[in-house]
Amino acid sequence: RFTGVMDMIEEKQHIFNLIDVYEELLTEKQRDILHDYYYNDFSLSEIAERLYVTKQAVKDTIDKAIKNLERYENVLHIAKKKEAFNALKQNKAVMDLKEYVVLLEKLFKE
Repeated sequence: RFTGVMDMIEEKQHIFNLIDVYEELLTEKQRDILHDYYYNDFSLSEIAERLYVTKQAVKDTIDKAIKNLERYENVLHIAKKKEAFNALKQNKAVMDLKEYVVLLEKLFKE
């Protein structure tokens, strides 16, 4: 049961990271809807009402935008590198400086 909740949290965090990195590659409409849905926690109905469209249109836009974000990440891997860099930064205090530099160099060469 808790695994499912953790998976949902990780999935949402992954989407936040993708939005953060690639949102400028989306249309303005896709960005607005994703922000309303993920950051403002609006329901599909609330977004649809605000935009005078159907809930299905909102859902389709979200699905298409997420698919685009995933496609960009599969090609560019920027969000993955950003996550790895942030994890490395968090562990910097407990690492030897040489080890930290080696891991940084490895990350930037990938």
